[in-house]
Amino acid sequence: MDHQKLSGFCMKIRKYLENTPKCDYKTVSSSLGVTDFPGGCCDDTSQVLATLIYDEFKVISKLFRGNSFKGHPDIKTHVWLEVEGLIVDITLDQFNEYDSNYNFPPVYVGKKLSFYNKFEITVKDDGRHYSGCAKEALKGIYAKIKNDIKCI
Repeated sequence: MDHQKLSGFCMKIRKYLENTPKCDYKTVSSSLGVTDFPGGCCDDTSQVLATLIYDEFKVISKLFRGNSFKGHPDIKTHVWLEVEGLIVDITLDQFNEYDSNYNFPPVYVGKKLSFYNKFEITVKDDGRHYSGCAKEALKGIYAKIKNDIKCI
C-alpha cells in the first residue's frame, strides 16, 4: 500500500466530512447527524472509511475499538482503523482539547501512537460498515459519500 496515496485519500474524505453540514446526515447517521465533526463521530466514520478504503485500494481494514481510557477522565472511547500495519484515524484531533500535550493532526496515518495504548482495545478483523451491526444505519452515509466524492 502506498502510504502517500492512502494519506491523500483519507484527507479527501476528512475534508468532505468537515464541509458537509450535519443536517445532511440526520437520517443516516446518529453521530454525524447530531454532533460537530469530528467529535463523537469516530465509530461511524471509521466503519464507512474502512469500506471506502476497500473500494479504493482493495484492502480490508481492521477496526479498533478503545474503551476505558487511562489518562483523562473525560475521554471514554475511541474507534480507529489499521491498514496493513498503519494506524488510520481521521477523527483523532477531537482529543486535542483534553490535554495540552495532544496536538494530533486532522488525519493521522502512521505508526501506533502511545495514546492508543491507554485504551482497553477490542479488534474486528473487517471494519467495513456492512460487515457488522451498523450495516443498515451506515448504508446511506456510505452511498452519499461514495457518490459525492466522485465529483471532488
